[in-house]
Amino acid sequence: RLLVDYTQTAITDACGANSAPTTRDSGEGANADLNDSDGDPAVGSSNQAGTVFTTGASGENDHSFDFGFQKAASLGDFVWWDQDDDGVQDSGEPGLENVGVTLKNASGDTVGSTTTDANGYYHFGGLQPGDYTVVFSLISGDWTFSPTNQGNGATDSDANETTGEAATTLSAGENDDTIDAGMDIPSSYALSKENTTTSEDIATDDPISFTVTITNTGKTWIASLPMTDTYDATYIGYVGATPASDDNNDDGSLAWSDLIASSGGSQLAPGDSISVVLHYTAKKSTAGLPNGKTINYAGAHNVTTDPDGPNGPNGPNGAIGTLPDLQDNAPVTILNPVGEELASFTATAMGIQVQLMWRTLDETAILGFNILCVDETGHEEQVNDSLIFARYAGGADGAAYRHNHMSVNPDEYHYILEVVHLNGSAKRYDLARVHLGGIGF
Repeated sequence: RLLVDYTQTAITDACGANSAPTTRDSGEGANADLNDSDGDPAVGSSNQAGTVFTTGASGENDHSFDFGFQKAASLGDFVWWDQDDDGVQDSGEPGLENVGVTLKNASGDTVGSTTTDANGYYHFGGLQPGDYTVVFSLISGDWTFSPTNQGNGATDSDANETTGEAATTLSAGENDDTIDAGMDIPSSYALSKENTTTSEDIATDDPISFTVTITNTGKTWIASLPMTDTYDATYIGYVGATPASDDNNDDGSLAWSDLIASSGGSQLAPGDSISVVLHYTAKKSTAGLPNGKTINYAGAHNVTTDPDGPNGPNGPNGAIGTLPDLQDNAPVTILNPVGEELASFTATAMGIQVQLMWRTLDETAILGFNILCVDETGHEEQVNDSLIFARYAGGADGAAYRHNHMSVNPDEYHYILEVVHLNGSAKRYDLARVHLGGIGF
């Protein structure tokens, strides 16, 4: 029995370095064995293109052992994280590393297997012309394949959404580098901001607190979490936060370059939450603001996500993607509340005038009163022409008062009662509001 080996290096000059053996025993007719290729390309050592076995008789001269070569074909390309799940490779969507890719021939036999490189690329070379199926493997059960054939062929996903298979037919010398696969995994988070101040009635100099909570609601790990908190420094003053902000300037804006790192962590796992507690002090009544409130905003931006976490096969920063920005707000109402010396202060619409009424409890320190009307811009105008003197100024008794604001136009009016004390100091109480037309509030 004789063994004949055909080495591919011998035909490099004729077919080029990228060559492949032809199909075995494909000839027809009486002289088929003289004209066809006899080598088996699936048998032989690593440097052999193929092998053929024969049995020779004594004195026999057999010139029918042939071996054909042709230009080899190849295929491959790209597996990426399709973060918007649209089946098209968008700018910034990263390639996926270590994704398994299997190549099968027309008979369904596996002829090659590989994994994607650090940038998401794969390649199969030295292939005979013919029909092939590329089979992509999902990274885990949380991943899904993207919609198929949504783009121009070169930048869309070819993998079947159910099986992960993509079929192609290669001719001699062809390189099909358009067989791509998009994959997606649910990635999301939620942000909420809550006014957690203990007291329901907040006055100037009172403490104010907020809690911002961010929850990883997806299946990926959140790798970095920049956050900002903005407020109107005219009405509230910054005291501190836990975890601490990257800056402590009371200028209306706080920032955390990475809230996870500020909390001592590396990444936020799926299902986990992280919170920030913010402390402020009330500085000024919000009476003149729309709806009598100042609004505080918390926002997360440029949030990045890692599909397999800090200890996954892609490493701590593998296939990083970006999530949408989120924002939430919490309003604060700061009052000049009724105190020990004042029982009430109300405003009632009466035709084209507003009737203002108040009652004192103790006028020991009171000299008199002024009434201020505040418009939507915060501008204040005194309603009374001169000081309204207290009935029992310097005494321990209280009294009821009434004053009419005449000839007002249809609109919403905001009123503040200023109590002038005997020692020359003044204090503003409560905010009375009225909408001309008879609806008081």
